[in-house]
Amino acid sequence: MLDQLIKTILLGIIQGFTEWLPISSTGHLKIVEHYLQFLAPEDSLLFEFTLHIGTLIVVLFFFREDIKNILSALAHVDFKSENGKMIPLIIVGTIPAAAIGIILQKYATSTFENMLPIAIAFIFFGTILY
Repeated sequence: MLDQLIKTILLGIIQGFTEWLPISSTGHLKIVEHYLQFLAPEDSLLFEFTLHIGTLIVVLFFFREDIKNILSALAHVDFKSENGKMIPLIIVGTIPAAAIGIILQKYATSTFENMLPIAIAFIFFGTILY
């Protein structure tokens, strides 16, 4: 029990640090889960989802004033203010990301069960970022 708690805390810390960096927090979680032999694949998705929900809560809390201002601009149909100008940008930025996510969902889910594609992606994107 204590062993599992320590592993859970470790994964939470990894998620907390890597989510804010231009690297794959999910990839890092998968690697650590793999080497710690922490979760069965069917439990892994729910656990990672829970970690990402925690991240979402932190983001919403941190940006609560900005979100409130943008929603206020939307409610007042004010697209000329600084906050109102963000609305179309958010929509335009969300649509391609959602479309790609939907299209690649099955591929990404099966890919993250294997460490080789994760390693290749880390090397590829690490090279680009360098």
